[in-house]
Amino acid sequence: MKAENTQMSFPESGITGNIPQIISMEAVSLSDTSHYSSEVEALLRKVDYDPYNEDETELRYLHSKPTCFIIVGKPGSGRTTLARRLALEWKCEIINPTEMLQQAIEMNLEFGQKCTEILMKGEAIPEDMVIKMLEDKINSPEAAHHGYVLDDFPCLSEATISIKDQLELIKNWKLKPDFIINLKIPDKDLERRRTGQKIDPISGELYTEDIYKPEKPVKE
Repeated sequence: MKAENTQMSFPESGITGNIPQIISMEAVSLSDTSHYSSEVEALLRKVDYDPYNEDETELRYLHSKPTCFIIVGKPGSGRTTLARRLALEWKCEIINPTEMLQQAIEMNLEFGQKCTEILMKGEAIPEDMVIKMLEDKINSPEAAHHGYVLDDFPCLSEATISIKDQLELIKNWKLKPDFIINLKIPDKDLERRRTGQKIDPISGELYTEDIYKPEKPVKE
């Protein structure tokens, strides 16, 4: 798998700029009908594709593979910020293991109750449980329709599953990522960024120094 710094442009979303190491993985094109249902495939074979036919174009769009992203990088490099922006611009489902665990606990779901019991014992949530939760979300109808932006996975810890096995797991997903975005930042810059961060004790949101202590006054 080869990676390099690339100029990335998203015309549909208005996002342009340099995003380091964008690795294109296996993507399904509109001409590939292997992911269509048999009825849709039979219908598409009966007609020559006419891009000016609104009904046919809409049908192909609805049954095409949605765009999916994975964002990796060091903690504090801006992964979650970028993930939220991509999810907003591309109308994707954002998948963050930590936020999903918190939501499951707050909603008192069965999975959340199991997590609460484990945490009350002072233990960490097993990674195999987290991976199962991720797979269920990625296989959900919402992700199949809108696509996803996966943040904070693969995880660096190899206590339960190695990084190599995590990558193999991703390659075997039915809804594979189209882009892997690797955010790089020098350790010195990362240290300065992390030491300047503050946490909201109520919401848990992280704020960098340029937000809570800007060099110039921010106009409301």
